[in-house]
Amino acid sequence: MTNQNHSRYWVVLFISILLIPLLEGFGTIRIPLRSILTFTDRPSYWSFVVSIFALHWLSVIFIFKLIPQPFEFMSLKKAFFIRHKYILIASLVVIAIISYLAPSYLYGDALPDNSKVLGWIGPVSGIDRLAFVLLAITAGICEEVIFRGFGISALEKLTKNKWVALIISSFSFMAIHGIAFLPLAMLAQYFVIGLVFGWFYQKYRRLEYLIIVHATIDLLIPIAVP
Repeated sequence: MTNQNHSRYWVVLFISILLIPLLEGFGTIRIPLRSILTFTDRPSYWSFVVSIFALHWLSVIFIFKLIPQPFEFMSLKKAFFIRHKYILIASLVVIAIISYLAPSYLYGDALPDNSKVLGWIGPVSGIDRLAFVLLAITAGICEEVIFRGFGISALEKLTKNKWVALIISSFSFMAIHGIAFLPLAMLAQYFVIGLVFGWFYQKYRRLEYLIIVHATIDLLIPIAVP
């Protein structure tokens, strides 16, 4: 590893798995956005959606701009998505349609102010749920790129220790989901998920599988969660 690449890895690690997860985890961007988005019917929900979308993709842009040959570095196989593009696109169209129609079979005629299961953070209306479809795709792609593909790979190179890489990336994955707001039990669940996904990545180096699984799990929310 050259000194220039060494410095780049540290800079991108600082931004993508420390700074931005803490900004998201403490609601640093979301809370001010809420006062701006008062023209929406659910400013707390939409500030959550906008902040996650913006900060997740910002991290990914840093990674792809500053890391040489990012696809090879993360073992992310573009050919997988190209080969299955029609199935993936068709699946997303069907999911989007079902999500938009979901309020009719989840609530009937009366929409609640917030999700009955997830509170203000969950989608309610058809438009809310379409936004959450985009959010689920964003989380599936960006979080696997940030925490597994780049985070673990860079930390392994820099620390020379796969366990340190796995633990740090899992803690960062936990932090981005609301370290300042979620109860300890839920934070522990995210940490364990980070460990499991990270272990799979370290063992098989198939980031595209993790992206699909992660997005699929999140896409169940706009379809099925009232």
